[in-house]
Amino acid sequence: MKNLFYTAFLILFPLFLTAQSPSGCIAPEELPSVKNRLQHNVSQGAGATQRALSYVPLRFHLVADQSGAGRSKMRLILNQLCALNEAYLPGDIQFYLHGADLVGTSISNDLVNEDPLSNGAEFIMDAQRDPAAINIYLLKEVDNWSSPFGLVGTYYTPANNWIVATKGVLQTPDYFMPHEIGHYFSLLHTFHGWDATFDANYPGWPQAPATIFGYPVELMDGSNCTEAGDLICDTPPDYLFVELNCAPYAGGALDPNGTPVDPMENNMMSYYFDCAAYQFTPGQFATMNADLASPAQASLDLGFTPAATEIFTPPNLLISPPQDFFFPSNTNIQLDWLDVAGATHYLVELDIVPSFTTPASLEFIATESELLISNPILPNKDYYWRVRPFNAHVGCATAMTGEFRSGPATSNVQTLADGSAIQATPNPVAAGQMLRIQADMKTSALLQLRGFDAAGRLVWQERRQLTAGEQSWEIPADRFSPGLNWLQFEAGGQVLVQEIVRQ
Repeated sequence: MKNLFYTAFLILFPLFLTAQSPSGCIAPEELPSVKNRLQHNVSQGAGATQRALSYVPLRFHLVADQSGAGRSKMRLILNQLCALNEAYLPGDIQFYLHGADLVGTSISNDLVNEDPLSNGAEFIMDAQRDPAAINIYLLKEVDNWSSPFGLVGTYYTPANNWIVATKGVLQTPDYFMPHEIGHYFSLLHTFHGWDATFDANYPGWPQAPATIFGYPVELMDGSNCTEAGDLICDTPPDYLFVELNCAPYAGGALDPNGTPVDPMENNMMSYYFDCAAYQFTPGQFATMNADLASPAQASLDLGFTPAATEIFTPPNLLISPPQDFFFPSNTNIQLDWLDVAGATHYLVELDIVPSFTTPASLEFIATESELLISNPILPNKDYYWRVRPFNAHVGCATAMTGEFRSGPATSNVQTLADGSAIQATPNPVAAGQMLRIQADMKTSALLQLRGFDAAGRLVWQERRQLTAGEQSWEIPADRFSPGLNWLQFEAGGQVLVQEIVRQ
């Protein structure tokens, strides 16, 4: 997990230093209200039976600075949706993107982007809040007002009923956001009550005290599980054992009765990192379902029925442009692909590297299986584009990648490096006319001619051996489709493009 240790340290740093009951992802002053909800939910969930799937709405707010820079990528939102649905499926809870735009509200504001607690930032965030969804604000940096000692990766505030996170947590979609939504549904950390890991100098080490900061320490036999730890009885004691790489706990800690402590390392509400598969327990799921059915979540729009539970991307998804097509750098780019069953939207990405990670990377949301891109592109570059079908509930579908190359800007006269010139006239050309190709060659060359329609589809091609000097020949204009076309000249390792309009 890239940068996970740094992120984990930011989350844990305040906990190592505070001298009060820990808050971590929830402010200390808000813990009593969360614990009251939790206790009610535990009692309601204890006897609950299997229930139908609940579809819970999410609203991601993609925050940037005033220039629009720094906004989270939409592909990461789809990855996060996929990870959340996988994590919560055993508990009959699923998530979907709420609202017609499906990618949330985008905010460009320096205050919100770097300090959500600054004057005016909370007002701006509240103005964008969707009252019928779980609101998740993705920022450049999060100021942890729950502790004066540092920054956190994510936090949940019941007072505002929203989640605030650094956009970097999206790089680890299987832990941070599922963990925080657990808090949203009233769950506490499995180590609740502890604010420091065991130390060799701790009084009575390795045996834990009966209480920690006035809070009962959970016993391995479960006899005080309803009043200690996270108050959920099928999560074993965890005294804030922090392990990277999800290593099994081997610190030798004993509970107050002297029983060796055996925590559940991969519990979603623990602070174990880099686990292969995080899990909630049945008791945690029952508690969250009880919270979902409680008045606390009455405003959520739970009436959604998804269009599809899976979307299968065909391997031949992409239609045009073909891989060997050269788009002139000063023209619009027409992209086409197949309709995909179950998809209501398509995420389209464009970049000059196949990883789609440069600052020049562009993202678009299309509702049809085609997209006209008017953004100017760099000349003489290899471009990569990919399409990912999705809908409000399904973000896991495979994306398919294509490639094309941008040529120079179009002009009537195409000039090779040695000074040879080629052009086609007249332009525009009427149906039934002949298009004359004129070449003034400095040296002999094999010329490859290719005709492409507006969608970048190859419609005809021919080869012609040219000699030094002037020469010309004609081709029927009806080889081209009505409207915009491109005529590609390739000679001597160079590719030139002329725009042709057939009337």
